[in-house]
Amino acid sequence: MDDRISDDEIGDFNEPTVRRGLAHNELPCYQEAINLTKDTWWNLSRMRTAYKFVHDSVAGSFRNQPSVGGRSLRKCFEKSDSLICETLQPLYSRYYKHTVAEGLSHHESCHVVFLPVSAESNNRETVYQLHSMRVLLTGERVETECLPLPLAFRLHAVARLLERNKAATAVMRQVGMDLVGWSAMLSLAEKTSLEDLNERMFLPAFGEGGLLCGQYKPDYALAQGVLTTISADGVLETAIPRHPLETSLFDASTYYGEAIRNPSRDHVRQELCAWRDRNRAAYDAEMADLLWPGRKLVPVKPIDYHSRHAEELEGILAEPQIANTIAKRTWVGALSHPVSEAAGLGVGN
Repeated sequence: MDDRISDDEIGDFNEPTVRRGLAHNELPCYQEAINLTKDTWWNLSRMRTAYKFVHDSVAGSFRNQPSVGGRSLRKCFEKSDSLICETLQPLYSRYYKHTVAEGLSHHESCHVVFLPVSAESNNRETVYQLHSMRVLLTGERVETECLPLPLAFRLHAVARLLERNKAATAVMRQVGMDLVGWSAMLSLAEKTSLEDLNERMFLPAFGEGGLLCGQYKPDYALAQGVLTTISADGVLETAIPRHPLETSLFDASTYYGEAIRNPSRDHVRQELCAWRDRNRAAYDAEMADLLWPGRKLVPVKPIDYHSRHAEELEGILAEPQIANTIAKRTWVGALSHPVSEAAGLGVGN
């Protein structure tokens, strides 16, 4: 069977849909996607409101005493977490609790949300970047943290999900959750992608044949995070610098659905899903460590690029059929030299 890429699929990763003469607002379902985003512009304000509640709840207590009691911490945790969950509807959450004495427990809640940010592109398409939120409540100090993550998706991907899978609901959350769910794989696969796959990667996504498609952007400058610490010494706000070895930003730009499935894409999806399932325990731990590197109540380990499952992933991505499907290459003859598909042909992604 000939699985080479057809003309109408060439250039799917390339942002320059506009340069080929097709404006984003002319894409099917693009206006519908825009309509879904209006409420998301309040997300930053909602996060600040929840954090202000935490700060106000404990600042007064610290002014009068060196520590905050367990009952006050529990009430602050319950109220602030309710605010975050009800107004921001996190894509993914983790909770940690450590009992230090009778009636006194420390609480740490960790969430991932998405916030709209300015796009670094000529057509000014909105980008939605994932951010981690963390609230730590202890008797001696309270922390709130916001850290931009190297994971983003474009409105284009949302429009394509609407267009190519009519059964999709809550599509912005769906795209965000798929990005979160494959975040550890994206970190492990970065080196292979940058060196061998034209900086590209496919992610199994919504629907039996769905794939999110995107590119790593090694030159993208990730914003610093912000950490606010409140204690008897007062309020201290500090910037969280980016680690020089942090994964490049991955920008999910489009979505492939049932209508444009082929055996090669199905093979990529099946192999990646099977790999993650085989390594689920280690994968989930690495994902949490990647999303909340500033966690305090549980130890955080650097992601293991030399582990068995990381090496297994490299082997999967090196398989010619998978590598050529992701990199959008086709082979002339049997395993001869790869030929890159010409960009700028066919319709937009």
